[in-house]
Amino acid sequence: MAGSLQEALTARQEAAKSLMPSGKQPVNTRLYSRLEYQAKKKFPDHPSTASLTWLDTKYKQRGGTYEGEQQ
Repeated sequence: MAGSLQEALTARQEAAKSLMPSGKQPVNTRLYSRLEYQAKKKFPDHPSTASLTWLDTKYKQRGGTYEGEQQ
């Protein structure tokens, strides 16, 4: 049972990572790190779809951009 739980968590994390801009890194890593810390506190199952969506939205609201992203 523990193996299937671990597999489910791994699959969920991979699916959540796919929501992030593919291969793009945040330009303002300090802002992104602060928001990621807040997301981990707000969403106990981070990284999840909801937490990564919240993180991306807040990052962009505060002026954050990703490498290669046109403004």
